[in-house]
Order: sequence, then structure tokens, then C-alpha cells
Amino acid sequence: MKGFASSNRVAFPSRIVFPHLRVQYPNGLWSEALVESDRDFVATAAALREMNVHGDAMIELAHERVLTPTRPLRENLGISRACLRETFGY
Repeated sequence: MKGFASSNRVAFPSRIVFPHLRVQYPNGLWSEALVESDRDFVATAAALREMNVHGDAMIELAHERVLTPTRPLRENLGISRACLRETFGY
């Protein structure tokens, strides 16, 4: 599992304004939604809470030219937003 584990340290956690989340499939292509990756979002959320990072977050979804989307962008954003609410509490 990839992700920002709470054992990782950031030199200046007070300078984090908001997390910017973008994920990829294990083959390196950008995924359609946040839940479609091997990222450990539970560990990432724990690390952000440990550094007292709360509030807004940015979800970046991009489709590479070789990807044929299986769902509309609005649906992928909804899935990603639900992941953010459930895992990060945002």
C-alpha cells in the first residue's frame, strides 16, 4: 500500500494549507476516482490529523488519452467526494 504514513515526518507541517489528492492505478495511469488505487488513505488521513491539518482538500481527477472512462466525470467526483468524507472526515 502506498500513501503518506503517519511515521513519515514533514519538515514544516504548519505550512500545509490543504491536501491535494490525486491517485493512480497500480500500472501508473491516473485513476477515474480516488477509491481506485493502492493508496492507503486511512494512513494518510491519520497523518494529516496528527499534523492538525483540517478543512478543505482538493481532489484532482484527470483522464489520460489512453483511458476510456467507464463513468461520467460527475459520478467519479461523487465517488471521490464520498471517499474523502468517509476516510478524512472532510
